[in-house]
Amino acid sequence: MAQEMKDSGIPWIGEIPADWELKNIKALFSFGKGLPITKDNLCDSGVPVISYGQIHSKRNSGTHIVKDLIRYVSEEYINSNPDSFAHQGDFIFADISEDLDGCGNCAYVDVDIPIFAGYHTIILRAKVQKSNQYFAYLFKSDMWRRQIRERVIGVKLFSISQKVLKKTSLIIPPQEIQCRIADYLNCKCAEIDAVLNKTRTSIEEYKKLKQAIITQAVTKGIRGERPMKNSGVAWIGIIPSEWDVSALGKFITIDSGISVGKKYELGTPLVEVPYLRVANVQGDHVDLSDVATIMVTPEEAEKYKLKNGQLLMTEGGDRDKLGRGCLWNGEIENCIHQNHIFSVQTNDRLTVRYLDYLTTSEVARVYFDLTAKKTTNLACTNKSTIQKFVIPIPKVAEQEAICDYLDGECKKLDRVLQAKANIIEQLNNYKKSLIYEYVTGKREVPETKNQSFISFIDARALLMCRIIELLKPKGRIHLMKALYTVDCMLNLNSTTQYQRQKHGPYDTRIEEYEKRLVQNGWIDIKYGSPVEYMLTETFETYREMYQSYYENVDGEVQRLCAFLQPMKTSKAERVATLLAAWNDFILQ
Repeated sequence: MAQEMKDSGIPWIGEIPADWELKNIKALFSFGKGLPITKDNLCDSGVPVISYGQIHSKRNSGTHIVKDLIRYVSEEYINSNPDSFAHQGDFIFADISEDLDGCGNCAYVDVDIPIFAGYHTIILRAKVQKSNQYFAYLFKSDMWRRQIRERVIGVKLFSISQKVLKKTSLIIPPQEIQCRIADYLNCKCAEIDAVLNKTRTSIEEYKKLKQAIITQAVTKGIRGERPMKNSGVAWIGIIPSEWDVSALGKFITIDSGISVGKKYELGTPLVEVPYLRVANVQGDHVDLSDVATIMVTPEEAEKYKLKNGQLLMTEGGDRDKLGRGCLWNGEIENCIHQNHIFSVQTNDRLTVRYLDYLTTSEVARVYFDLTAKKTTNLACTNKSTIQKFVIPIPKVAEQEAICDYLDGECKKLDRVLQAKANIIEQLNNYKKSLIYEYVTGKREVPETKNQSFISFIDARALLMCRIIELLKPKGRIHLMKALYTVDCMLNLNSTTQYQRQKHGPYDTRIEEYEKRLVQNGWIDIKYGSPVEYMLTETFETYREMYQSYYENVDGEVQRLCAFLQPMKTSKAERVATLLAAWNDFILQ
């Protein structure tokens, strides 16, 4: 029976269950401040502390304390700042964020250990000591965070004050329902996170494969067996005997950009032009989603103007990306660059495409890591270091051939990477939707937790994709018989309504499954007689989700498909029809 609902009185919340309440956050929580410390006050051991940096970490789930994110301060703070302790059931909010999405990020203290709130934090102290994990999920929802995002102050850095938090409202179910929602979301989000982690791991493996292919091509060529020689450079290794090695400076001109913040005398003629910042240069592409403008003299606009076909390299950034270039293809007219970006122009002995791939290779990664000036996670380089970078140099014609080969190989891998990124986006959106629907009471927690987060249609589509991969079906009828046989032999599904047709049992929703497979980019379908199923270059991306649902039975799925694969469609029809007849006999 559907639960009774009532109007919450807030348009962006809508209706909530009739026995739920809506109260100001101050009704359930009091407020406190974190320790007045900096990074310099952290130590290797002592009392655990969580600061804003750990709260904004991608590894912070927001629903429990992640041990890897805990830092430590001296025990002297126990006596000097006891009010900065957070206890089980409390929340630690970051009081600043670099973007609106991070406004509302917090850590939920689900452990019974003394833990300090650190620098740039606000403590929400529970007035009643109980499990508040339901609120941890509520605080993750965009619906609740909207209250904060509409009130925060800032442009590039947003301040989340106690005053802002104190104006927010909470949706409050009865305590028993709070616990059921939290338990259910813990279970479902863990399932989703497991698939997300597998997919992210797979993405990193494909990125490593891409880099390995690039490194092999720019150091060994693509012609197969040929005479080789020692390059004399440890991280380059052996190269084709007719190649040279030389410092990059012989083949390029390299220029810095304009210094930002320059003052001009009153009356100096100035023009407004777009300019690239370090944030725009993203290793494998130029991010033009947020391009700033700057006032400069006409002479400076001409001097620093980027030219089509230049390679852009950043002076500093993440250690694993330092020295990585990206091509400028003249996307914006009259665009200049700031002084922390180098523009590189190659001469007629080195193609810019080849240099672009070189900076992506392991050769560049090792060199720039060895020569960089480093801090914890950041590093920087300079013109001189870039010019001294020793690179393998084939003839220009071979450089072009290598680049054409890598363009094709990288395009294939990029399609796979994009498909996997799409899966991550879909799962994250589903996770957000799931949390929203349960913390607002739009959906009731089911009596059983044995329901997968994957929808029925998606689950069937995943199974069908696996059967297509293993069976290589001779048409839709052949595929349908295999799907029915797997269903029956493994007792996988009791809700599909198979219809009796002259060619045996038939699932009338098969076209829905086909549509889902095509939408996800796993198969292409050529409709005709028979229907042809063709695996795409990105079909392997289905496996993370498939394994999360069918891992325990995949061995049997493989065995049954191996049994059915050699059969003609007519024979597979007889197998499925006999199974259907036997099932009818048992039922009667």
